[in-house]
Amino acid sequence: MSADGAEERVLVDSSGEDDSPLWTRDGRFLLFRSDRAGKWDLYALPMDNGQPAGPEVIVKSNLGAATWLRAVTTAGQLVYFEAVGGFDIAIADRIDRTVPTVLATILPKVQTIENKNPSFAPDGRRLAYLAGAPGSKVTIRITDLEGKILTDIPLDRRISTTDSPTFSPDGRKMALRVYDAGEARIMVLSVETGTLLKVFSPLEEKGYARVLGWSPDSRLLYVFVTLDTGDRTLATVDVETEQIIESIELSRDVARASLSPSGRHLLTLTSPDQQRPTRLVLRSLEDGSEKLVGEGISFVFGWDFDSRHLLYRRGVWGPDDKRLYSFSLDTEEEAVLVEDMKDLHLAAVSPDGKYWALGRRGQRNTRILALENFLPASPAAVAGQAVTR
Repeated sequence: MSADGAEERVLVDSSGEDDSPLWTRDGRFLLFRSDRAGKWDLYALPMDNGQPAGPEVIVKSNLGAATWLRAVTTAGQLVYFEAVGGFDIAIADRIDRTVPTVLATILPKVQTIENKNPSFAPDGRRLAYLAGAPGSKVTIRITDLEGKILTDIPLDRRISTTDSPTFSPDGRKMALRVYDAGEARIMVLSVETGTLLKVFSPLEEKGYARVLGWSPDSRLLYVFVTLDTGDRTLATVDVETEQIIESIELSRDVARASLSPSGRHLLTLTSPDQQRPTRLVLRSLEDGSEKLVGEGISFVFGWDFDSRHLLYRRGVWGPDDKRLYSFSLDTEEEAVLVEDMKDLHLAAVSPDGKYWALGRRGQRNTRILALENFLPASPAAVAGQAVTR
């Protein structure tokens, strides 16, 4: 941009995102980040009297997704911030007896500082989860159980989500709730290609939605809907027609809901206020009957793979109970599975009953780094170097 603001000129226009422009103090280079190569690299564009003097070049590969360029010192050091910490995903063998704690393997973080909200594929050998640094665009990542990346599906920067990608039973599609310009949408994607198959809203009014699961034939989606009016419903949506074919009214104090793997029962957690304990209620979707399972249950709860056992922790408003409990629907008996979950929470159980996917929330922090001797000696030194745009 010219000094008077009357003229603008595009200096860099690559196939990826280019951000954080920063001048060197002598005006010889314009620094910026770019993810055009699939990772965030540091580039330098040589400048002469405010005009490009050659092609931009990489001066530091893989700077990191959670970085922000801040300043260049008189000595030529680049000062930048990097966010560290954040969410992790871990894999552990499923436990069906009381143990002191969980022995889990943390999945590697590849070009991100956060992995979160995992779900298993129907084969129990793959995971889908959200990978993305705070403030950056989100990628739906599919890996094996050791963290090897099989597929990355980057979402548009305007799209945000905190939902777990949910596989269809046939393993061909995934669904998740996203926000586009503040509006809740359900997005259906191809697992094989990442192609967007459907995007629609299950809301007739402004509110919140969360995908709970699929029908066994992969045709219908079950969505927990919370409207700003306070109304709560379980909506059954035909994915092909994008129409709600059934809507079941739920109590207005339902805070969370979880659909059984069999699709026959709905588990709801009511949270009236801090003066009264939460209530975990089991509802049959066949006859509408309800049964109280327990009180004082935390917001971390779900189903075991067999649809006959519930898994949860206790403690919401008071001290957190570190134990993980199992409740049998057949015997109505509660048992402790893990004495101390430490900083882990159970996120998903593999359909074959062999593995757990766990989440871990680490302490976020920011560190300040200085990069030295990263610039070419002169703009002429970079002339003629090829740059991927």
